Amino acid sequence: MRLYMIFAQKAENGGPLFEAENDDVAKRNFMDLIKETQYSEEFALYRVGEVNYESMVITPSAPRLVVFGAGENFVEDEVGAFHV
Repeated sequence: MRLYMIFAQKAENGGPLFEAENDDVAKRNFMDLIKETQYSEEFALYRVGEVNYESMVITPSAPRLVVFGAGENFVEDEVGAFHV
């Protein structure tokens, strides 16, 4: 499972940590979470590592932007589409 965090620009911090099977599932969960927020463009989703439940090992990684914002103005990572 991959580990993700939501970064809030105004608060200048991330959290909470959550897990998803892949980036697409994480994007869907992120968009569902922030779509009702009037400031959805201020949030970004980052992949921050992986967890292996068999070995009970968490492997951190450098934060990687998965998607920024929501609605009409969102930006996906370099393999996704960019909408502005």
